[in-house]
Amino acid sequence: MKRDPGCPCARPPQAWSAGGALAIPLLRRLVALLLALAGLGLSPPVRALNSPGLDPIMADQIPRDVVAAMALDGGGMLWLATGDGVARFDGLHLQPMELSEGTRPAKRNLGWVRALLAGRDGRVWMGTETRGLAVYDPHQERLHLLEPDAGGQPTLLALAEDREGAIWSGGQYGGLRRVRLQDGRIVAAGQWHADGRPGSLPDERVLALALDEAGRLVVGTGAGLVRREGERFEELAPELAGRRVQALYRLRSGALWAGTAEGDLLRLDAQDRRLHLPPSAAGAVTALTEPVAGELWVGRERGIEQRDADSGALRQWWRATPLQPGGLRGDVITELLSDGQGVTWVAGLGVGLQRHDRRNVAFRVRGPDPDPGSPLGNASVRALLQDRDGRIWAATETGIAVLDEDLGTAHAGPRLPARVEAMAAGPDGRIWLAGLNVLHEVDAGGRLLRTLRHDGGNAQRLLYSRDGRLWLATSDGLWLLERGARALRRVGREDGQPLRGEIHALAVAPDGALWVGSSYGLLRLPLGRQALARVESPPGQRLGHSVVIGLLFDRAGRLWVDTGVSGLHRMTAWDGRQARFDRIGERLGAAGRPFGANLLEDGQGRIWSQMQVYDPATDRLRAIGYADGVRIGMPWFFAYTALRDGRMLFGGTQGILQVKPDAWAGEPIRPRLRISGIDVDGRAVAVAAAAAGPALEVPARTQRVSIQVALLGVADAGRLRYQYRLDGLDTQWQASLPGQRQLSLLQPAPGAYTLRLRAAPQAPELQLALRVLPAWWQTRWAWAGAVALLAAAFFGLVRWRTHQLLHRQRELEARVQERTQALQDSSLTDPLTGLRNRRYLQERVEGDCAAARQRVGQPAADLVFFLIDLDHFKQLNDAHGHAAGDAVLQQIRSRLQAVFRASDAMLRWGGEEFLVVARDSDRSQAPEIAERLRACMAAQPFQTPAGNLHVTCSVGYAAYPLAPAWPQALSWEDTLAAADAALYAAKEAGRNRWQGLEQIDAPADQLHALLTADGPGRVVRRGP
Repeated sequence: MKRDPGCPCARPPQAWSAGGALAIPLLRRLVALLLALAGLGLSPPVRALNSPGLDPIMADQIPRDVVAAMALDGGGMLWLATGDGVARFDGLHLQPMELSEGTRPAKRNLGWVRALLAGRDGRVWMGTETRGLAVYDPHQERLHLLEPDAGGQPTLLALAEDREGAIWSGGQYGGLRRVRLQDGRIVAAGQWHADGRPGSLPDERVLALALDEAGRLVVGTGAGLVRREGERFEELAPELAGRRVQALYRLRSGALWAGTAEGDLLRLDAQDRRLHLPPSAAGAVTALTEPVAGELWVGRERGIEQRDADSGALRQWWRATPLQPGGLRGDVITELLSDGQGVTWVAGLGVGLQRHDRRNVAFRVRGPDPDPGSPLGNASVRALLQDRDGRIWAATETGIAVLDEDLGTAHAGPRLPARVEAMAAGPDGRIWLAGLNVLHEVDAGGRLLRTLRHDGGNAQRLLYSRDGRLWLATSDGLWLLERGARALRRVGREDGQPLRGEIHALAVAPDGALWVGSSYGLLRLPLGRQALARVESPPGQRLGHSVVIGLLFDRAGRLWVDTGVSGLHRMTAWDGRQARFDRIGERLGAAGRPFGANLLEDGQGRIWSQMQVYDPATDRLRAIGYADGVRIGMPWFFAYTALRDGRMLFGGTQGILQVKPDAWAGEPIRPRLRISGIDVDGRAVAVAAAAAGPALEVPARTQRVSIQVALLGVADAGRLRYQYRLDGLDTQWQASLPGQRQLSLLQPAPGAYTLRLRAAPQAPELQLALRVLPAWWQTRWAWAGAVALLAAAFFGLVRWRTHQLLHRQRELEARVQERTQALQDSSLTDPLTGLRNRRYLQERVEGDCAAARQRVGQPAADLVFFLIDLDHFKQLNDAHGHAAGDAVLQQIRSRLQAVFRASDAMLRWGGEEFLVVARDSDRSQAPEIAERLRACMAAQPFQTPAGNLHVTCSVGYAAYPLAPAWPQALSWEDTLAAADAALYAAKEAGRNRWQGLEQIDAPADQLHALLTADGPGRVVRRGP
């Protein structure tokens, strides 16, 4: 059989045998062993588009980038065994999970957990290093040790659940154990050891467990593979005798794969036929999974192998390429897990947690080569071209890289003294390369033929027209190289003046006319003419913005135009003098940013850029981004090309994006929403129990109900919004903040409510029913009694108490009005601190922002968002109690009032986090205010029941509008996100600090990218 070219360690699978292994001659064994040893020092050739496409998840949250085990519970939550205990991933953050009992944090922490198992009943089982078996019960929100009083126990390495719901466990020593629970207590237990008798375990070390298709227990031990038959254990694979079988996995077909620490793989089908694959150069087998039917992933100590699930034939071997987008972060794999939704999770030592989303097959990234000396060691690709031989030319910051059609290994192109910004291919195979004030001509082999100079500045676009002329768009005008000419000439305007300024886009119409996009509009050069004419349009049908950055004539001859601010347009009519346009971007709500400049058409007539896709057939426009696999850093305008096979390429600062339009589903991957936590006045409520009942009963006079929302199944949940609605309070759907985890109901009035969550308008809903109980005086009987009493008093005293009753009635009406006003105020106020709450901000912030936009450039016209977070507040609560923490929170209001004005909005944002919106402010004074605030918090201790406590804070701020040149380009939510990022940076820098983003001076299309990432144009202040 042919060896897989992607890996030097590939072997042909051995023949099937029934009832025993096929005899292999000694010479053949020696040859296989020598081949394996020879392969240990080799690495497979790295091909970026053949990388697994793995996203790093929570790279800054997993301690030491170590994950020992994983499990996916019935609600879709991922459980991780990290270096600091067990945690649960809600799609945004890790939630540490501790034992429910224990007075000290060290006692509540499980320490090293080496095995995790999600049970069918919703429980999550954990095999610890020294404390035995632990279990999490979602119906009670309780995590406890099964035998808390037992002493040091064997390190548990393997868990399995049989058809009766019993749990099997085994570890480094101690043999095999089975326990069955009822009402959370052990009702049956059994123990099996390696005692040397016939039918006993071959070894005390139990390293892996699985159930075969018939429900029989298969055990991987330190001395081979056995299966439980009745009360006996029978050897399954003589080939693995004496080997440490530490990975087992049952395929969808029912066949079982086993892997050893020595590197063997063995497949066992329902008829006990075996396929044995000897060790490979990738080393020990540590984990197995089947992402899709017929495909086996093998985790090893040196990367991941992708194999055929039936034959075992090797397809790919992925090694650690941490600098490559989508590459594996480390070699040592500890666990692989497929969730059934198209996502495969990868965990390991130095790997942390990564995810592979098979649903994103339309987008792949060709990242930098690991070798910095490679032609594509620098992957900031500023121009792209496919030559007539099918090769891909990529102009980077450091030179030209030439790749094959699969974007594989890069070869060096022609060496030129300056950076290339634009490329074009002639029909004779020659390539034209343009840079700053220079144009090079090279042959198909890359040999420099000639160099032409011009004074147009930086090159933006090159276009080779059908009549043999070469057009060069530059930062200062349009230039033309006639066929056979020896020099470039500047193209002029109708009035005889030279065309100056930035030229961004070029396109040739079906009639041969050249259309030109510039910083001051759209121009046209008819075939046979020498001067450019401005394209005019009637009022109401003009372009929405004058800066034209992208042009495309589709196969039907229609012109598509992208502008700097109002996005995509389609020319609907051209009468030779005037053009009429449909402002698609504005009409579909995508104004305020470009479509993407790099316009291409796919085989279905859809218009693409690296930022958005528009389908004329459905009139739908959809943004694409990180969640879809567009991970090339900042995309470069004018770095794109369409390949002959229908693929599209786009260049960015971190590589080349390959798009296969035919593989694109057209719909975004929506998060799966789950409720991960419920808190009623600080008391945790079991989510499973609340969801199972008709309604969650909330006690009377409750101050706060908090719902934690998990966003599962997407790569960038922190950037996504969802919608929520509380029936009984809200009349319309509300949009969450990006990545918002918590929803709160403050001082709910008695009544029935239903919380409804959805990822998008057409997405399925998640619902939680709530019933807030009334106080006794709010009950129907109390009101009925009061009414009856008033009626009796009225009829009994009507003759001589008329005046008194009328007076009393007026008093009651006044009190009701006061109470109503008080209730309205309380709905906007946090009860603990007396500060305003989030609802207050949502009701007023739009008016404040509108006023700030109208006064841009005037003195004291800014809004400044200050986010304040108390440092180490959780430790304060743990050390001194919640009463001390509440006392600190109650004193925050006076500290804020000492720094800010009465006209500023001061809010409790959540927990120990506060928000102040300083109105009518000057952003240049924000550093001084932030320092005063920090000093005010730290200067004096807080008086608490536990004594005087010193508490510091960290501050992040951002000014609105962040981009004064584009006041409507960034919303207040974007500004708040920037302040949150600044707060996070201040805490990362050591706490008791402040950091702020005062302004962004950049083109509109770059503003969102600069919100939380460093780059030119950001004005950032830090202190102290």
